[in-house]
Amino acid sequence: MTTALRLGRALPALSILLSASLPLAAAQALPAEVPAFKYHGFQGEASGYVPHFDVRGRLAPTAAQQQAAAALGATVRFGPNGSPKVITGNGRFLSASSDASPEATARSWLKAQAALFGLSAANIDAMETLRVSPLYESPDFKRMAQGLAPENPQVPHVVLLRQVFAGLPTGGREGLVSITLSKDGRVALVGSTLTAQQQPTNTRRLAALEALQLGADSVKLPVGALEAVQNSLNDFLTFSSSVLDDVQRVRPRMLPTASGLRHVWEVILLDSAHTDDRGHPQAFTLQVDAEDGHIWTRDNAVQHLVGEPAWKIFPNAPNDPLNPDTDPTADTREFWCWNVAEGDADPFDDGDGRSPEECQGPELREMLGRGPWDETHLGVPTFSTRG
Repeated sequence: MTTALRLGRALPALSILLSASLPLAAAQALPAEVPAFKYHGFQGEASGYVPHFDVRGRLAPTAAQQQAAAALGATVRFGPNGSPKVITGNGRFLSASSDASPEATARSWLKAQAALFGLSAANIDAMETLRVSPLYESPDFKRMAQGLAPENPQVPHVVLLRQVFAGLPTGGREGLVSITLSKDGRVALVGSTLTAQQQPTNTRRLAALEALQLGADSVKLPVGALEAVQNSLNDFLTFSSSVLDDVQRVRPRMLPTASGLRHVWEVILLDSAHTDDRGHPQAFTLQVDAEDGHIWTRDNAVQHLVGEPAWKIFPNAPNDPLNPDTDPTADTREFWCWNVAEGDADPFDDGDGRSPEECQGPELREMLGRGPWDETHLGVPTFSTRG
């Protein structure tokens, strides 16, 4: 089950906020010379790189939550929101089997552990279901790609839920819980960024365009004159820029902080140009306080790539130690290159990739095979990808 996000469900005054912010869209010309801060290096090592930051603070779990964690008899690590970040069963499952649907099983387990998360049953009922993901075996994925039904629907599932407050979901990676279930409905692993906070501590006074401009100013990204454009990107408001080729996006969200649950604008900025007059590409996701414009978090979304990387990679999961027909200690990885030159036959070949022969060459194979692929510090295979 996937719940669609709708822009209008909690924002009756959004059009008023948008129109009130239009005077901020005054044109902003790019500087004649690109300043040094626009160049962040090929790995983000130069002085122009704008780093991540998060100033939300950290909440400690309550005594009641700690008691609930001890009673569960599992390993519980608490996160910055004061709720469990990771729960593992120390080699056992966290629940008995269940015949209910994966979503119902996940919600039922959460309600049984509500004290551990500092939540009520009503809080859990209010969560929206983002995704219920069956973990099919590789042959069934191939069948599904061909439009066929899976032969084995009895598989583990991962259920992803998200908190919603005042009709708005949480922003970024916050307010989420992921529950992994075995094929017979037992809870195997839980990861979360949930918050026990329920009441917002601010109001939404800042308009969408004001938040976008504040976010752009904070990373020194000139956006020029902004004009609202139609889009189909969930509940984003999308703006074209007079000086950037890319659209800029903003949407309303809720964000847990040590100062309380806050109304925020989630701002996504993008300048994909890579030219002499514009510098390196820029991309950011920011959470801007909707009352006072305070920037709580900033993620630099630029991924850096240098040279022509190559890996030894699993084309599928390692051999199953419980399968008598396979050797669980065998290295089943294949040697892959990021860019394999195919010459004139490849329209995407820019001439700087490795040849197919070089990609499979003995020198690179030897270089990437120096470290054991699946060993602990004791030299014992873990039969997983953790080694």
